[in-house]
Amino acid sequence: MQNKNRLFILWIAIGFFLINCLNMPVYAENGSIAIPKATVVKTETNNKPQNNISNIEKIFYNPDKTEYLKQFGYEIFNDKSVLTDSSRISKDYKLNIGDRLDIHFWGDSIDMINLSGSELIKNSNDVQVDKEGNIFIKGVGIIPAKGKTASSVEKSIMSGVSSKFDSIKVKAVVADSGKFPVIVTGNVKYPGTVFVNTRSNILDALNFAGGIQKNGSLREIIYINSKTKKRITVDLYALILNGNYSQITFGEGD
Repeated sequence: MQNKNRLFILWIAIGFFLINCLNMPVYAENGSIAIPKATVVKTETNNKPQNNISNIEKIFYNPDKTEYLKQFGYEIFNDKSVLTDSSRISKDYKLNIGDRLDIHFWGDSIDMINLSGSELIKNSNDVQVDKEGNIFIKGVGIIPAKGKTASSVEKSIMSGVSSKFDSIKVKAVVADSGKFPVIVTGNVKYPGTVFVNTRSNILDALNFAGGIQKNGSLREIIYINSKTKKRITVDLYALILNGNYSQITFGEGD
């Protein structure tokens, strides 16, 4: 009986020894612990993966380990800073319905004020392109704007005021481009219509749709122009690794 007990205790000791060997860290030739090149994530204390683990990550998940491989790049959609407008408006930008312009006038005060003291023209005007594609400026009138650049509108305004006033100067700049709908489909969190403007980039549109799910690829984002039907394939790793934004200008219905 005593021999059986000793044998049982020996088997338990051997079992604990083997378990400890399996969990020992791997050492490199120089004596330091070898660090895996893949991105790894620590699991919770109960050795269960995090709730947002994808099906692909589950393939490499080992419940006997405290780490698992993580897909790279998807965390960019959690960064709220990327939701801002990405670039300044080009001087060649053509105005659309909903765009806002800042119109500034300066010049001879006699021209700027009528005899009763009320303003004929405000020094600064915040105007919006209406549904008919025009802007209205008090003291000047209606100016066509849709499809024109800010400098072209500026010349039209100058032509209108020069017939009434001798020494007034004009400056027109785009203050904000109006938002319009584009469609985002595929493996995003909220597929459907999102609203962007001409300064938005491909990452902005994806963020407005909740970001790409981990069962969707970051390497092949397809943009389709609604008018020309031209297709452009975008690799988001060019942005993630190098900061290179794709030069795509959105249009309504893209």
